[in-house]
Amino acid sequence: MIGTVRKIVLGLFLLLPAAAFAAAGYIHDMTGTVTVLANPNSNPRALSVGDLVDSGSTIRTAAGSTAIIKFEDGQIMVLRPGTSFQITDYAYNKERVSQSRAVFRLITGGLRFVTGVIGATEKSAFRLAVGPTVTIGVRGSDGYVTYEEAVGLITAAVNRGAAVLTNDLGERIIAANQFATAPTRGAPPGLVTSMALAPKPLQDAVTQALNVPNLPNNTPASLQASGAAALARAQADLSAARAKEAAAAAAKAAAAAADAAAKKDANAQALAAAAKVAQDAAQAAADLAKTNDDRAKQTLNTAVNAAVAANQQAIRGGGSQAEPPAQGTGTGTGTGTGTGTGTGTGTGAGTSGTGTPAGGATGGSGGGSGGGGGGGTNSVPSPS
Repeated sequence: MIGTVRKIVLGLFLLLPAAAFAAAGYIHDMTGTVTVLANPNSNPRALSVGDLVDSGSTIRTAAGSTAIIKFEDGQIMVLRPGTSFQITDYAYNKERVSQSRAVFRLITGGLRFVTGVIGATEKSAFRLAVGPTVTIGVRGSDGYVTYEEAVGLITAAVNRGAAVLTNDLGERIIAANQFATAPTRGAPPGLVTSMALAPKPLQDAVTQALNVPNLPNNTPASLQASGAAALARAQADLSAARAKEAAAAAAKAAAAAADAAAKKDANAQALAAAAKVAQDAAQAAADLAKTNDDRAKQTLNTAVNAAVAANQQAIRGGGSQAEPPAQGTGTGTGTGTGTGTGTGTGTGAGTSGTGTPAGGATGGSGGGSGGGGGGGTNSVPSPS
């Protein structure tokens, strides 16, 4: 009897699509508290940088928290604070990209979306549902959308490409640097309007989304390698910050000891001993920071190589290259690499490499672990 049950369970397991067991994306970066619900009946689980997320999951950002999710085909979602976002049905077929699908839902809050290979290859394969009745389709897009649930209003803006905003009573095609609104019921979408005439809060929100730090590029990636690289870089950055704090504490202790010695203070010997302890702690912190930085560079190199292979596989599978993310304005720092074509220069944590970011306009990035200054306060898209 037990053997029969096992056979039935195994048979059902084998009949399920591969996407049911494959990760859809990973947490490229985040701030604050971000949680995931694997399904509607599960308990929320805290997420960290580098964690993988599956199709069917719902990701939530707490107040004051943000998250950047990158999907296997390169699709990017940047969640603003107080957002609930569902990966409704995501399946990337790297052998036949046109048979892939990327269906998402913005339950509440707001996000920036950047199309990956799926949306670039088969535009109808991408769909972002917003609220109960509105959907957004893409035409090679980088855009921003919010859902104000309390008033039943959706606002969509486009940074690059175009998007189609649809509800039960009509649709609007929104081109770059335009926006439109749509009620969840009772009326068709409003007129398409230039972003130059948008309310200031919307202009500010779009600008902030464009300038998000550490934005990855939107080319395909190996989720495991990219997640590991994101985690290693986060750990290295934390170690570097702690080393800086330890160095400052050591300098302060050394100054106090020197001052006491000059004044022949009775506590001079004790302060000198304390300064030595602080100096040793600072050296240990610096050594750990270097170790973690070296490891981050190694994992980044692995992720870059895997991303190059993933991009080549997408091309062999009939995939079309997506337009790179739109850039903000200003001076940017961050970490980055890419897998398309182009070169750039920049400054940031680590050493900027010369690499091949998707689309030449993404600034300095490449096989090194360093940051490239992008065309904005956002960092140059990073690998993976």
